[in-house]
Amino acid sequence: SILVFSGLAAIWRDEVEIAWLEVASEFRPTWTNPATSEARPWVISPMGINKDFPIWAIFLMAVPALGLTVLGFLDQNLTTIIVNRPASGLKKPVGYHLDLLVCAICIYPVCAFLGLPFPHNSTAPSLIHQMSLSTYDTVPVPGGGTRQVVSKVAEQRVTNLTIHILIGFSLAVGS
Repeated sequence: SILVFSGLAAIWRDEVEIAWLEVASEFRPTWTNPATSEARPWVISPMGINKDFPIWAIFLMAVPALGLTVLGFLDQNLTTIIVNRPASGLKKPVGYHLDLLVCAICIYPVCAFLGLPFPHNSTAPSLIHQMSLSTYDTVPVPGGGTRQVVSKVAEQRVTNLTIHILIGFSLAVGS
């Protein structure tokens, strides 16, 4: 659907006013320092850019940082527990642990070094993705009624890879 509607939007680009996402023409930090009118450096000094950052503020920022750490921990672990539960029918549930290892080794250090936000598991999309790849059987429930039970899951990584390739392609086409 993304490709179809992007194509339709491109066909009628001149006739219909569409708010297009503005993509920078070069890969650089987007914040411009008002004092120097230059883009901020890739590596940000924790002691401030134009003037010294107060020491007390560094310690004060530990409070929201601790909250975000707990939030990230709970998000990762709760999603992993929910997705890997036996009722989900996964044959290789350790795939989530592999994803976390890849994030820990490759992604988190880069995000920390460049001051970028950390990715997270996104509990709702993870569960919806698993449900969309599941095949369900209807089984009777004692006392009357029925319920859906997972019979098998098409375990694969192609969907997420394709989504991210299309996101990258849309950024390349947009510039």
